[in-house]
Amino acid sequence: MARGHPDGVIVLKHPIFSREARRLASFASRNRLPMVAPYTRIAEAGALVAYEPDILFPFRRAAIYVDRILKGATPATLPVEEGTRFRLVVN
Repeated sequence: MARGHPDGVIVLKHPIFSREARRLASFASRNRLPMVAPYTRIAEAGALVAYEPDILFPFRRAAIYVDRILKGATPATLPVEEGTRFRLVVN
């Protein structure tokens, strides 16, 4: 990558990249490459931007579904929800 002179780096969403956040950020910094990542951990380590879903939001919403089911709602009639909250970190 350093020899190819890319304009920037986009980190893919994979656990190995999350574990190697410091090394990725260090590499991008040494080579003066802006980096966009799917984990805020990488931005906190030095990437330019990170954008990830709020991983706690679905668990909070699950409590509402449990409450509805315990009050008699049929699980099949409850709507399916997608994540609507995201975290943006700009370094």
